[in-house]
Amino acid sequence: HEGWKMKRSLASKITTSEIDHYYARAIEAGATGGKLCGAGGGGFLMFIVKPEKRERVRQVLSGLAFVPLGHEVHGSRVLYPSG
Repeated sequence: HEGWKMKRSLASKITTSEIDHYYARAIEAGATGGKLCGAGGGGFLMFIVKPEKRERVRQVLSGLAFVPLGHEVHGSRVLYPSG
C-alpha cells in the first residue's frame, strides 16, 4: 500500500479518480495492497487479499471483472526445451 502512495506522488497522470475510488474501496474491504498494471491512467488493478477477506473485496468491486490468479512457487522454468 505504501508503494502505491509513493507512485501516485510521482506524476498526476498515474491514476484517475475512478481508479483511486476502486483502490480505496478494496483497501477498506480488506485488501492488503494493490498494483495498477498496464497503461498509465488506465489498465487494470491487481490486489493482494487474504482468503478470508476475498469475498468482501469481490462484493465491493462487484461491477468490475474478477480474474483469479495464482503464483508459481518454483519461479520461471523451461517448459519445452529446444534441441
